[in-house]
Amino acid sequence: MKVALLVMAICALIIGTALAGAYRLHAAWPIIGAGLLVVFLFWMLKVWDRIDQAIEASQEN
Repeated sequence: MKVALLVMAICALIIGTALAGAYRLHAAWPIIGAGLLVVFLFWMLKVWDRIDQAIEASQEN
């Protein structure tokens, strides 16, 4: 899971850097965007884990 987050963060940083270069944005935006994306993805993984736990609990009953 940590490897997947790292790969996604690197991809987000590369894409963000390309977009920032294309739109002549400040250099900090790709880093901020990648950080926000990692936080969002980590939150989504937590949500999916809770959903899986709920499904397993309902199947046991």
